[in-house]
Amino acid sequence: MQVDASVEFSTRDGGAKAGSDYIATRGTVTINAGDTYTTIPVQILEDGMVEGDENFYLAVTNPINGIFGALEIELLAQRTICDIDFTA
Repeated sequence: MQVDASVEFSTRDGGAKAGSDYIATRGTVTINAGDTYTTIPVQILEDGMVEGDENFYLAVTNPINGIFGALEIELLAQRTICDIDFTA
């Protein structure tokens, strides 16, 4: 019998900073039975500054009705915000 799974998630700063480059988010997401992935949206902010590409992280923890790999208690994904601002 397949059952839904859930995980907790939260963003973490890298070179990109919450509040100026993206909106920090945290919560719990459900992965429906039979699915192998889900989407966690993170809102990117336009700051108008030429600063190059910057990274932030998405941490996933506390799986319910699912497991991570052996000995893993957290999965961490790095995301890149590509700079679209140009010098005049």
